[in-house]
Amino acid sequence: MSDCQDLPREARELITLARRWIPYGGVPAELVFQTFGITEHQFVDRLWAVVQDTCCDPHLVRALSSTYPRRRSHWGVSTTRGRSPV
Repeated sequence: MSDCQDLPREARELITLARRWIPYGGVPAELVFQTFGITEHQFVDRLWAVVQDTCCDPHLVRALSSTYPRRRSHWGVSTTRGRSPV
């Protein structure tokens, strides 16, 4: 996320928290709720919305992808965490 300090605070916090938890397989749902007041699914959706709109380092994007995979629902809308859409 180098040189992206002009991001809104929540965007920076989403990326920072997600990056911090990469080595541990992702942010625990309880911490997501405590920090942002949202579900794990909503966190991943917001994370990817932010990542798409920023200048995140490609290495970071790959690391985030392996920990917080995007998936497609049966309607073609991006959803969360590698769970089957059906």
